[in-house]
Amino acid sequence: MYAFLLQHQFVAGIAALWLVSAAVGALSTPTAQSSVFYTWFFKFAKTITGDLGSTFGKYLPGGGTAALVAVLCMTLIFAPVIGCTQAQKVDVAQEIVNWTPALQSAIDTAGSVVDVLDPVTAPIVNTVVGAVNALAPQFETAAKAYLANPTQTTLQVLQALVVQIQNSVNNSLALLDAAKVTNAGSQAKAKSAINGIATVANALLALIESASTKAQIAAMSRNVTVHLAQVRGLLDEQQLQVAALRVAADTRTEPVSVDRYFAMQARLGF
Repeated sequence: MYAFLLQHQFVAGIAALWLVSAAVGALSTPTAQSSVFYTWFFKFAKTITGDLGSTFGKYLPGGGTAALVAVLCMTLIFAPVIGCTQAQKVDVAQEIVNWTPALQSAIDTAGSVVDVLDPVTAPIVNTVVGAVNALAPQFETAAKAYLANPTQTTLQVLQALVVQIQNSVNNSLALLDAAKVTNAGSQAKAKSAINGIATVANALLALIESASTKAQIAAMSRNVTVHLAQVRGLLDEQQLQVAALRVAADTRTEPVSVDRYFAMQARLGF
């Protein structure tokens, strides 16, 4: 409930105002035996809530307290739809932009280890680095465009790009798993290098999904070539959990466990 109120402060304010109005309405009328303070407080409270009711009564049918209550009811119902949705879009858009430097950093780190890998793993890492490196500038541009104008049009560009990034990463992990790697050290370095990109890619996928409709997510999943369940054993789940905690903190949402993330992705077709 505390987290909900933090994300819906306007709604919480309206609810508090409604409660105050109800409390004032329940006050007993002062009698001759009432204290001076209570008599003053009753008149003061009635004046404030009466002014609010009169103000709304000028513009709404029914007038007075009934009009105020009607407005508050409508606000409580529609504020989460009108206000919070847009605010959440901005939070998600900003977080997507915030992750773009991490994506480029992971690409650079993976590229720096290619020369020390054996002949089997080096081409696999080199391929994913080249593919994602080509997509990264496009993704950064699209992320900034979505932040500046969070519409379905700008979101669709991100949806297409993140699926391409995800496919490149998952394909490379699948190839690494299938390759006959005899050099354990080289395989570990290659796995770590790819995981650096994979962690960011999964964080971005989750963020973009959170801003997408069910139909859009279904359309995205139809372009998946290697599903996450197929490469889960090669993913660094500790890194994924750290990424999930960062996303939750920055978007002010509840963190998602790794198990829940994979279950959700399986259900969505990724």
